[in-house]
Amino acid sequence: MKFKKIFLLFQLLSAVLLVTSFIIYFLKAKIFLDPDFGWALRMGEVILKSGIPKSDPFSYTMPSYPYVDYEWLTHIGIAKIYSLANFTGLTLIFTFIALVSIVVCVWDLNKRFTPLGIIFATAMFFSYFGVRSQVITWLFFAILVKIILSDKWWRKFKYFLPVLFLLWANLHAGFVAGLIVLSVAIFRKRNFGDFVLLFLSILITLLNPYGIGLWREVWVSTTDLPIRFFIIEWRPLLFSITSITLISIAYFLAFIVQYWKRYKGYEILIFILIFIAAFSSARNVPLLLIYSIILTRKGIENFMLDVGDNRQKLFRFHLVYVFFFIVILVLAFFQIKGDYLAAATRSEKRYYPEKALIYLSSHMPKGQVYSNYEWGGYLDWKFPQKKVFIDGRMASWRQKLSVLESDYIFGENNSLLRLKIPLNRVFKKYQIDTVLLPQSWLAGDKNDTTSQIISRFVKELKKNEFIEVYNDNVAIVYSRKRPSTTEDNLVGE
Repeated sequence: MKFKKIFLLFQLLSAVLLVTSFIIYFLKAKIFLDPDFGWALRMGEVILKSGIPKSDPFSYTMPSYPYVDYEWLTHIGIAKIYSLANFTGLTLIFTFIALVSIVVCVWDLNKRFTPLGIIFATAMFFSYFGVRSQVITWLFFAILVKIILSDKWWRKFKYFLPVLFLLWANLHAGFVAGLIVLSVAIFRKRNFGDFVLLFLSILITLLNPYGIGLWREVWVSTTDLPIRFFIIEWRPLLFSITSITLISIAYFLAFIVQYWKRYKGYEILIFILIFIAAFSSARNVPLLLIYSIILTRKGIENFMLDVGDNRQKLFRFHLVYVFFFIVILVLAFFQIKGDYLAAATRSEKRYYPEKALIYLSSHMPKGQVYSNYEWGGYLDWKFPQKKVFIDGRMASWRQKLSVLESDYIFGENNSLLRLKIPLNRVFKKYQIDTVLLPQSWLAGDKNDTTSQIISRFVKELKKNEFIEVYNDNVAIVYSRKRPSTTEDNLVGE
């Protein structure tokens, strides 16, 4: 009777934590506008209206690039849901997907340890969460890992894996990580029927609008070294490691190392591979967390067998548990609070050039508009009258050198900002007569390297007869053409 009450208490605590997770995830997604959301929504609208584009429809720098949208089905879903339920509807759906991912991770976990698993998952997912396609991969990866690591789930659901990968390959590029994990597991099991299953799972990913081109594009993106240092979430984990991340890794390793003999070789090998992937790129941390929570179930079961029914051991365990739970809860609270405040600075009103685009819409440039990488997707969405210099899709794009187009726009953009290539030559090539920059770029510390780079860039703009025609608390607009009236020279509120 006493144990039933304890288990009910832990179940109630888990339910409260899940409800809390749903609320805070929804609140974050509601205020945080991912830089890629704009082009994702526009791409979905384009596909629904005109079909799959064969080349880039949004940029004037690489319009003939054979664009592969490896999230095309997700983008259609985003466009349809947005048209029916706006951003709030999308927020609810992506919050639900994240919550289901957490539930799958802690399913069948010892009831005493379920609350800890929920806290670790909630805190670590929160840093990466938003209305973004990566969240879909969390759910698919959690389901896959659950099937692989559970003999019961493997027997019941393994024949559904090709269907899982068919959907996954058309929703997000993370399916490749899933295939790697499945391959390691099946090669270690060495069962002929499972090899056939793996072959079908790989083959079925070719059923997409791009065929083998999907794999080629994923390969280009995942092997592109420069983006691992220029794009924050692609950087190695050491650049953004937190206390809750360190403690969670130590927590999982404690069970895995202590009971390593109880694990199968392929289970440990997969853990090592995902561990390396997470440290090489922070965006893989959610995958490490998912795998670790599900993997440690076996270690936790063995640990509780060692504790047994011994009253003294149980008392010490509960004492340490309560202390550890409180520490983790406090650390998770502060990390979530920090991440939420950071997300608030990326809201549409505080981070994106909403008012500046209203100005440009009423003072339409004759030439092209140059803006920064982070705003490209927003311009795709909110300023479709003009194509963009660069957006979030284009970081790894490379093509043959052309007189009229860029061969590598991400590199060209970085070189342009650092004035490693002549500004007037680039602007003449693309007929740029308007520049839209973040106000924060010019308001930074003068001793900061980025501020110095931007300061030199703005000076070069002015040398080339660009003048400030608009500014507000978010954006500044420079134009080569002087306004004909004083009314045109607007300053935003």
